Amino acid sequence: MTSIISPMAAAPQPLDSSPTNKFGVNAFTLKIIAIIGMIIQHSAMVFRDFIPYGLQIPMHIVGGVTFPIMAYFVSEGFRYTSNFWSYFGRLIIFAIIAQIPFAFAFTSIVLMDYNILFTIALGLLLIKWYDTKWGSWVFWLLIPVFIVASLFVQFSV
Repeated sequence: MTSIISPMAAAPQPLDSSPTNKFGVNAFTLKIIAIIGMIIQHSAMVFRDFIPYGLQIPMHIVGGVTFPIMAYFVSEGFRYTSNFWSYFGRLIIFAIIAQIPFAFAFTSIVLMDYNILFTIALGLLLIKWYDTKWGSWVFWLLIPVFIVASLFVQFSV
């Protein structure tokens, strides 16, 4: 089993809540930025009939920072979790719970378009698979399966 983290490398430190640079960007600040961006983007999507199109575009651009921040924290969670399957299970449970309001707000068919948390869970599963099966022909054989699965979630391939 080959790991993507070299055993000779120093153990990375997680991004904590204390200021880490002169701009004061830390985990808490990034989470607040992601929450604000998500609220702005979801407002543009839910109230699209009432917001002028010229204002919707900047709202979507501002909201676009949310996904990379969420993906970053999930990759950090993968690195520092002591139990991957428990971490993955909590993400899936929250994705299922979030699917109900997502379906009411954005889609008419619940089972055909899954929310962004399923995308993140799929990415987390791919990171785990990459970490344990890298170099194996099985990893490369299952890449098309992940691509097809991503067609049913937001931000698909």
